[in-house]
Amino acid sequence: MQASEKLKFDLRTRNGSLRNGSLTKEELQKFLKSLPDESKNAEEVPVFEEATNGSEPTFSAL
Repeated sequence: MQASEKLKFDLRTRNGSLRNGSLTKEELQKFLKSLPDESKNAEEVPVFEEATNGSEPTFSAL
């Protein structure tokens, strides 16, 4: 797939491509189904830390 072809599937431009007709819903579905399942590589990232002193949980940007 060429770079220009990849751009029409880019999340930042996809809605515009769907609106102007350069990408069809069928093409998008086919592309999404072709993506590999990478869920086994996912890692949970905590957003809130548990409070140890009885106060509210705090935001963590670890």
